[in-house]
Amino acid sequence: MKGRTHLIVGTLTTVQTATFMHFKVDVLAMIFASLLSILPDIDEPDSIFSSFIFRKEFSKKIYRLVIYILNIAIMYISLKYNKNFIIAGLIAFISIAFLERKLTEKKMRKILISFELISIGLLLYTFHFPKFYYLSFFAFSILPHLKHRQFTHSLIFIPLIYIWLRGFENLMIKNNVVGFHGIALMGTISFSTHIILDLFTKMGVPLFFPFSRRNISLGFLRVGSRFSNIVESLLVLLLFIFTVISLYTYFQMVS
Repeated sequence: MKGRTHLIVGTLTTVQTATFMHFKVDVLAMIFASLLSILPDIDEPDSIFSSFIFRKEFSKKIYRLVIYILNIAIMYISLKYNKNFIIAGLIAFISIAFLERKLTEKKMRKILISFELISIGLLLYTFHFPKFYYLSFFAFSILPHLKHRQFTHSLIFIPLIYIWLRGFENLMIKNNVVGFHGIALMGTISFSTHIILDLFTKMGVPLFFPFSRRNISLGFLRVGSRFSNIVESLLVLLLFIFTVISLYTYFQMVS
C-alpha cells in the first residue's frame, strides 16, 4: 500500500496500543513508534522513510553535481592521454554513457542514505555513546541496498526489530528518560502493520524470506489503482473512528 496509508495506520495503531496497555508515553515516543510503520520501505529509495532520512530534492542536486564532476574528469583524462582529439572525445563519450547508465539517481540516493546513517553512527561513536546506538546505525546503513520487499518485509525481521527496540527501551529507562516505557511493543506492532497491509496487495510479501523467496498475497489490491485508494481510505476512516472510541473509553476510565 501507499506510504501515506502505512504511516497513518501505524500512527493510529500506536495510539490504540498505548491506550489499551495504559502506557504513559510522550509525543516524541509516539512519533518514533509511528515512524516504524514505514521503516520496511527503507529498501526503496523513493519511499517516505528514505525521504525522511535524506531529502530527495537534495539528493538530485548532489547526483547532478557528481555526474558533472565525473564527466569533466573523464574528458580531461581522455584528452590528456590521447593526442588525437576525435579518439579522445569518442572514448570520453563512451565512458560517460557507461557511467551514467551504471550510476543512476536511485543508486546515488541509496549511497547517500547509507552515508548519512553511517555518519550518524560515527558521530555517536565520537561522543562515546553506548555501542548499541552507533552499531544500530551501522547495521541500518545496509538496508537501503537490499532488494525491495524482501528481508525488511519478512517475518524474521519482526523479532529483530523487537530486540532492537527492547534494547533501546531499556537504555531509555536506565538513563531515566520518561515516556518511553512500552516503546518496544508499540514500535513492533506499528512495524508489523506495514507487512500485514502489504499482504493484501497483488504483489504480496515474502513472509518466509530468506528460507523462501515466494511472495504470499491474501488480496488483489494494486497499489495506486482507484479501487486500492478507496479501500485504503475506508480502512483509515474505520481505524480512525475505532481509535477515537478507544480514546474516549480510556479517558472515561481514568477520569
